[in-house]
Amino acid sequence: PGDLVVSLVGVDHYNRLLVKVFKGSTDIGRLMVEDGMAFSYKDDYRLEEDASKKNKTGFWGFYSPPIEPYKWRKKYK
Repeated sequence: PGDLVVSLVGVDHYNRLLVKVFKGSTDIGRLMVEDGMAFSYKDDYRLEEDASKKNKTGFWGFYSPPIEPYKWRKKYK
């Protein structure tokens, strides 16, 4: 139960819209970072990402952890 709410929080330097998504009172972005299915963006959800790394949750538990998007872009640009 609960409606899906999408809130615009800004625009990044690539001119992409930045949003927060909630299903009822559940912050979907936070949940994805906690479960090791997404990276935090800047300081949003940094503590949740650190805990996910420490606990090797989701992709942090892979044999080779994922490369952060900004590092991938720098390497393959």
